[in-house]
Amino acid sequence: MPYHKKKSPYSRRGRARSRSRSRSRSRSRSRSRSPTRSDVWFLSPKTHRPIKDGGETYEKLLAKGYRRSDFERTKGPRRRSPNTYVPMNKKLPRETEKYTRRGEYGKGAGASLRGWGKNAPQPGPERREVENKCGEECFLLPEARKFPICRKCRKGRCSCKLDCKGVRAARIRAGQWGYTHVQREADRIDKKRCD
Repeated sequence: MPYHKKKSPYSRRGRARSRSRSRSRSRSRSRSRSPTRSDVWFLSPKTHRPIKDGGETYEKLLAKGYRRSDFERTKGPRRRSPNTYVPMNKKLPRETEKYTRRGEYGKGAGASLRGWGKNAPQPGPERREVENKCGEECFLLPEARKFPICRKCRKGRCSCKLDCKGVRAARIRAGQWGYTHVQREADRIDKKRCD
C-alpha cells in the first residue's frame, strides 16, 4: 500500500480556503446586521409595520405604485434591551402586578371549579353509594352513573344537594367527550339554579 503524505492545514490551499470562508462570513454578517437608530424607517402603508428606507420591501412597494408621500416616518423596530430578564426568585415591581391575571381579575382561570376534584364521587363504590342514598337525580347520565352533580358521601353521610361546581365540571367534560345532550342539560341547570 503506497504511503500518502497528509496535507498540512498550513499549506497554501488550506490558507486560501480559510480566507474565503472568513470573507463569506463577514459578507453575511454585513447583510443581516441588526437595525440601528441612524437608519431611516417608514411605516408600510400596506401592513403598518416598520420598513427601512431603500430596503427590499420599500423598493417593492414603490414598484407596485406607492408614492413616497404614502409612507409615514417612524422609529425603527424595537430592540430588546438585555436588562429585561427578571429572575424567578425576584419579585416584580408593584406597578406590574395589575398586568398579571391574578391582579386584574382577583382569581385564576379555574376558580369556578376549584375543589370539585376532592368532592366528586369517583367511579365504583363512591358513585354507587351516592346513587343508593340520593337517587338518580345526582347524575346527568344516571343509567351509566356518569357526570355526577352531587358531592360524595363522607363517613356514611350524604348531602344529596346540587353542587354548582359539579354542574360546571359536567358541562365542560360533556363538551369534551361529545355528550351534547348532557352539555345542554348542565347548561340549563347552571343558568337556572347556580348564580
